[in-house]
Amino acid sequence: MWICCGTRASSDDAIAITLEDKGADSSSRIKLVLAKKPTLELREWIAKDVQGLDTRIVLGNVVKADDLDPTLFNPASVTLQRAR
Repeated sequence: MWICCGTRASSDDAIAITLEDKGADSSSRIKLVLAKKPTLELREWIAKDVQGLDTRIVLGNVVKADDLDPTLFNPASVTLQRAR
């Protein structure tokens, strides 16, 4: 289960949100950094895996498209079955 373990303004123009998954067998974390100006946008994220290693992804030269099909963001239908 993912929980938010911190939100803070990392500077005047950015917000950092940290989410953590503390399972019984493992722990992982992701930190999202959003720019506040000129609009709220995802700028980078840092993921910490179960081995404690960080992977940092920084977005740059982002080209926005206004004509994306909204159905791209609908989750696929998933059927869960209980183990018997």
